[in-house]
Amino acid sequence: MNERMIVVYEDKAHVTEERLKESDERNKAEIQRGREEAQQREALHQEDIQQREARHQEDVRYYRENAQRSEDRHQEKIRRMETQAQANQKLPDMALQFKSEQLEPVKEELRKTKEKNANLMAKDGDPMHKRQLESEIQEMAACIKDLNKQVGMLQKSLANSVETG
Repeated sequence: MNERMIVVYEDKAHVTEERLKESDERNKAEIQRGREEAQQREALHQEDIQQREARHQEDVRYYRENAQRSEDRHQEKIRRMETQAQANQKLPDMALQFKSEQLEPVKEELRKTKEKNANLMAKDGDPMHKRQLESEIQEMAACIKDLNKQVGMLQKSLANSVETG
């Protein structure tokens, strides 16, 4: 019986050894699966970090571009304001030049008329002709007054166009 028992124990030991090997292989396979899953999780985590970093970089680029556009608009507004200020400074000179250009022919005509009048008075000429010359002088004075009004209106419209432009 000893031999039988030994054989039975040997069989049981062999079966136990086989079970241990199988269990060991299952444990190794499970450990390997755990490692693979951990590597996959780590890879997903790294991919998530990279995506977040890419989104962050995109956001930074977007905000920098917006800030640059805002700065460009601000600089353009400053340039327009400076241009308008320069135009406003030149406005009185332009109005004076315009007024001078418009009044010069009228003043010349008035001067000639006064000269004629003075020559005629010196000769003690015809009173009818004298009245006609005085009438022309008055017309010239009225023209000058009208031109001054037109210049004033032009100055106002020019100032308004510079302000709104």
